[in-house]
Amino acid sequence: MSYFPVMIDLNQKQVLIIGGQKTALRKANQLKQFGADIHIISETICDSLRSYPYEIRSVKPTDIDTRYDLIIAATNQRKVNAWIAQKCKQERILVNVVDDPALCTFIFPAIVKQDDVIIGISSSGKSPLLTQWIKAQIQTVLPPSLGSINTAMGIYRKKLLRSIHDPSQRKIALQTKLAELFREAKND
Repeated sequence: MSYFPVMIDLNQKQVLIIGGQKTALRKANQLKQFGADIHIISETICDSLRSYPYEIRSVKPTDIDTRYDLIIAATNQRKVNAWIAQKCKQERILVNVVDDPALCTFIFPAIVKQDDVIIGISSSGKSPLLTQWIKAQIQTVLPPSLGSINTAMGIYRKKLLRSIHDPSQRKIALQTKLAELFREAKND
């Protein structure tokens, strides 16, 4: 099954990560980049995760509730992860079960991020190695100033929306500005 790509606003969204080792840390750090409020529950926790709010204990049925917008099951126990996924689905909470796409309602893409320019790459969970390879290929062709170009284009677009009312003229002006910014980036 293919997953539909959706960009979601995670700023101040409540995320529960169940599990406390390196995989949980990777997910926490990735979600934190996008402003998520993260809470960890795990029987054991790696030192690096201690910078997040956490509880050292087993997950309980009352932990899986709608106060969380997303839940990540990152334990090393398949039965526990499957139970978390089932409970999340019953509660209509988005759930990601690390390394088990069949149990997920969403998956993590490989991400290329430059400021507000974000590219998600997915193999629908079939080949994370392939998505990492694609990510590396994309990063070799993108200018390092892509985030700055995006910011400049956003400012320019706002000005054009106020001053040029014809959509076709606006499109030409935007294309011209984008080409100019890319030429400048290439010369730097």
